[in-house]
Amino acid sequence: MNDKLDAALRATNVVILSDDKSTGTTFRNVGFRNLEVFRTDLEIAQTAISDEKCDLLVLETIFDEEPTMAIIRSIRQGEYGENIFLPIISLISDTDKKAIGANINAGADDVVIKPLSVKLIHDRIGGFMKRKIRYSVTP
Repeated sequence: MNDKLDAALRATNVVILSDDKSTGTTFRNVGFRNLEVFRTDLEIAQTAISDEKCDLLVLETIFDEEPTMAIIRSIRQGEYGENIFLPIISLISDTDKKAIGANINAGADDVVIKPLSVKLIHDRIGGFMKRKIRYSVTP
């Protein structure tokens, strides 16, 4: 599985919305090679997300004008491109169960509590890729 996972990581196009400079470095150290990191410009980030080349979105609450949950809901409702099933990992610093639940209820596929480690991200992505998820589309 490791060879397949490593090949998949190298081929995956990741968009990261985070003002933490170490987030992109951590994902690069996991094995991702195609990363776009956005720290402040939500409009440009929205274009990157709606691009058909985005395979995975990693985001933190960093944009004052639109909270993380609103971004996730917009993706799930097809407002940022056509891929409403885009895999989304939400990064949070808060261990509060309400914050975690809010991200999951908004449509995040996984919530990772910071601080990040290479092993943690590698394990979570490996589990992500093994999972078969059934989706229900509702109005």
